[in-house]
Order: sequence, then structure tokens, then C-alpha cells
Amino acid sequence: DLEYAITDRAVQTYTPGTPLYLYIIDHGYSDDGIHGPYFLISPNEVLYADELNTMLNTYETATGGQVIVINESCYSGAFMSRLKKPGRIVITSASDHIVNYDNYGSDSFTHHFLRYLFENNTLHQAFSKSVRRLQESNLTFYQTPQLDDNGDGKYDDSDGLLTASLRLGGDFALGAPWPEILSLEKGELSGTSVSFTLSTNARMKRVWATIQPPGYIPEINGNYQNIELEFFNLSDNDEDLTYTGTYEKFTEKGQYILTFYAKDQFGNIAQSAPVRIDVNVSPGDVNGDGDVTLADAVLSLKICAGEDMTGQNISRAADMNQDNRIGTEEAVSVLRKTAGL
Repeated sequence: DLEYAITDRAVQTYTPGTPLYLYIIDHGYSDDGIHGPYFLISPNEVLYADELNTMLNTYETATGGQVIVINESCYSGAFMSRLKKPGRIVITSASDHIVNYDNYGSDSFTHHFLRYLFENNTLHQAFSKSVRRLQESNLTFYQTPQLDDNGDGKYDDSDGLLTASLRLGGDFALGAPWPEILSLEKGELSGTSVSFTLSTNARMKRVWATIQPPGYIPEINGNYQNIELEFFNLSDNDEDLTYTGTYEKFTEKGQYILTFYAKDQFGNIAQSAPVRIDVNVSPGDVNGDGDVTLADAVLSLKICAGEDMTGQNISRAADMNQDNRIGTEEAVSVLRKTAGL
């Protein structure tokens, strides 16, 4: 069916100057050592990157048209070298590693990317803004989306020129505003409780927050990491677009990370930047478990060495020199502290 859609149907309906967009979302798998990376089409059928490349070549030869591929899956970055071709654009949600997904899909590359396209950003603007949003969250901080628009099969500083002028559909004005979280205030920690007040730009169908407890690491579920977080709802009893709620379970030592969401009647979702609540957190507590141990030093050194930290909980509160990063100074300080120096 997919082959027919690309090599036959899309050829018949081709309009000069209009790109073919192919957006695939599901499970991806790394190179199996024989056929290369592949994508799950159905429970019993997979699509290899080389097979997809052949289909796209057929379409391009028949039409001379441009192809834009967006791949939202684990290991999607491994497809880039297999799909490279001058004039073709390949965008992936990750590099050659697994990615994190929550139950609602609201904190994912695709959720952010499609929102920014809907706001009429260029492909490059939507991509860059989506990457920044993923970097705000501890759970997706090390997820590294890729973009290749110069046809060399890799993502680097030379990419972005072609996508900087491309928009999905063309210039348009939005018929209705996207939901926005206009302000977010938190109260002081009182015992084990903190109250929150959030304002929005319109009446929302639901407003809630998820809670990432200290030391949380997503469960590895096959080929991806599944995020299942506790949540609490906020309410607007006065219907004044101000929502309030209280979370009463700040019982563990360490850093809690809360993310707030507002969903409108159309199902569009706005997301806040992470809100961090520290409960007796010490500088140097890199993994956010409430204690400074050799494990924090090892984690700091791995970050310095550039190792893949996908799925690791990294506490920003561990920053010891106020440079907003975890690096050599944190590793040295933790080693000195654990050695009693």
C-alpha cells in the first residue's frame, strides 16, 4: 500500500512545485546488521530504509518533484545516510538512539513540530524550536533530532538553508489562537504541599500537571522508553481563565520536575517549561536522588565524555558553578566531597 501510494498514486496526482511530504510515526529499529535500519509498518511487517529510498527514487524520477521525509521513531537518525540525496529533505525525531514518549504524546518531537508548522513557521524554524523545547525537559534533554537538507546524509551547521524558506502550505493566518499558558506561579513548599496558579488565553477543556519524582528513569519498553508519570488536575471554578491546584506529595528528598499542560476544546495542547521543586537537594546531586555519592561523579564524567544520556535523570540543581551545565567542576567537587576533602 505504501509503495503504491508513493510510486503510483503520488505520481499521478503530482502538481509541479508542490513537494511530496511523507510523515511516518511508529517504532523504529537500529541496523540489524544485514539490511540496515527499519521501521514498523504493521505488527508483522517492516520497512527498511533502503526499500523506502527505492520508492522515493522512483517518485522523483517520474515527476522531478521534491521529497520531504519526517520520521518520528526511535533510531530515526540512522535513516538519514540511507535516504540522502541532493534536493531531498530528511527530518528525524532522534539520532541513532531510542527516544522517550509519554502516554499522551504531548512531550514529543512531533507534537512540538506540528504546532510550530501550524503557526506558519518555516520547516527550519519549526525544527529548531522543537529541539529547544525537547532540551527543556530532563526526560528528553539528550534526544537529538536531525535535519539534512543538503543531501550529505548528516546533520551539521551546513544544513538549514533549504528548509529556511519552506513552509507547509504557504502563508496563511490562523483562524483561532493556539492554547497558551500565559502565566504560572508556584507557592512556597509547606510541609509536603505546594499550590500552583496558572492562567490561559482561553477556556480550556482540561488543565493538568505531570510529576517526575526524584531519581525517575523511564521504563524501557522494548525499543523505546515509556514515560508514565503521576498527574494532578487544576480547576477554574470562577471561570476567569485562572486555574489552581495543589500537589501534596513532595515527600522524598531530591528534585521534583513538574510540567503543566492546557488542552483546548479542539484537542490542541499547550505545555509549560519544566518547574523544578527542590526538597533538600544538595549541589552535586547530579542524578537528583537526594544524596551526593560516587554515582553522581560517574554520571558527571560520562556527560563530560559526551556519552549518550538518553533516559537518564540529570538534575539541573546539581550545577555547582552557576554555568547552567553539568561538567568537570561538578565531577571534581563530588569526588572531593565523597573523599572527605
